[in-house]
Amino acid sequence: MTNQGLLDRLSFDETISGAKILKEEHPESGVTFVVTEVQTDALGAMIVPFVIPDNEDWIFTPWDWQDGRLTSDFCLDNAQDIEWRVNNTDQIGSVVNGLPRLLTGTPTESTKLASRKAFGAQLKRARQAKGLSIRGLSRLSNIHYSPLCQMERGACNPTLDTMTHLAAILDVTFTVSSK
Repeated sequence: MTNQGLLDRLSFDETISGAKILKEEHPESGVTFVVTEVQTDALGAMIVPFVIPDNEDWIFTPWDWQDGRLTSDFCLDNAQDIEWRVNNTDQIGSVVNGLPRLLTGTPTESTKLASRKAFGAQLKRARQAKGLSIRGLSRLSNIHYSPLCQMERGACNPTLDTMTHLAAILDVTFTVSSK
């Protein structure tokens, strides 16, 4: 991968005036990983990692690459700590075997929100069916009432462990769906 070859594949809202590849790896056949110093007109020089599938015209970039927290020592061992996307889109890359990948059926943001809201509605119905207030469920579950309120509104993403814990306390089965 050349600096110009990388520049040709980049597509961002910010104007990029230059790119210098600092590190390049080939973690598996058909994939290039680079850590690059990107020069933008608005934000100056920034360190940005990219995962580049060889046979595609797009690349994976960190969702929040503009925040300036990434450093030149970034390595693929840290890939699971970053939310990846196809450059300058809302298409999410899911980390599988240490690399971001496009998965068929990857949920969109609207699908995720709909799933969280559906879970929240089930949680609220189950809580009310037991005659519990949110504070009452908070005492029984040992979960602070604030995240319980957020769960019922679909405003947070509870873990599977939390959902299982609440299902056991409320003696219900929650249905999770992407529809």
